[in-house]
Amino acid sequence: MPSLKLLGEYLDSLTRILTEFDLPVIWITPAGMKIKLSPVKMEDIKAKINLLGRGREKITISLPTLKLNKIKVQSSLMPNLIHYLDACNIHLLVKDLLKIGKYLPIYTIHDCFSSTPNNILELDKIIKSTFLKIYFENNYLEEMHTKIIAQIKSFLNK
Repeated sequence: MPSLKLLGEYLDSLTRILTEFDLPVIWITPAGMKIKLSPVKMEDIKAKINLLGRGREKITISLPTLKLNKIKVQSSLMPNLIHYLDACNIHLLVKDLLKIGKYLPIYTIHDCFSSTPNNILELDKIIKSTFLKIYFENNYLEEMHTKIIAQIKSFLNK
């Protein structure tokens, strides 16, 4: 999909800019949850220990450093963003149902929805409505762009 490819390229360019300055990627989901993607590099420390009196055993312990793992940030932004947007859709869906006084049995696993057969058409309509609110009415991706650009500018102005 060309639009998905463009989104991926855009997110890659943002993460490259942020990681050049050792900044995490921070965004706020449409439901208002603040997400901070900041995996750090791990440093392996080799040690020898006396384990159960069997002599010196070699072990490796991974300890976090203060450096950002740029490769993990770049490779995990898209899947994390999609995961949080799917979770946000469920959150907003339930909120909308409560707001209009609908009490439908809903079953979700990640981005899959289900209900009882007599409620599935109504649930489908509300799911689509929630997606439209996030991506078209509120234009979430543009809002996210604006906030990340502000984050980059705030760092450059220090």
